[in-house]
Amino acid sequence: MRPLKPVVISSIAASPWIPLDIYITNSHTQIDVVFTGTATAQVDYTADDVFDPTVTPVAETVPLVASGSTNSSNDITKVVRAIRLNVTAYTSGTVTMKVVQQGLTGV
Repeated sequence: MRPLKPVVISSIAASPWIPLDIYITNSHTQIDVVFTGTATAQVDYTADDVFDPTVTPVAETVPLVASGSTNSSNDITKVVRAIRLNVTAYTSGTVTMKVVQQGLTGV
């Protein structure tokens, strides 16, 4: 298991892209979004190389029900290069994204 540092946002903003390990076999990435106030958020993912400064990553959205103050979670089973938390509407509190990537290494 590879837990990543939680991302916390308290405004309308998108976090920086968080690279995932694309070399893990049978990868599952658990994403939890936790609200302490009222906001609307989504989790974006990309297959683009976020380390290449000449590339603008194309974002796709992970299916989550993440609005108001309802916590949400989902599991990504396909390989993605990076994810980010994107708060699209904000009233109060914080939105926290917790991520754990699980799989086999060295296979």
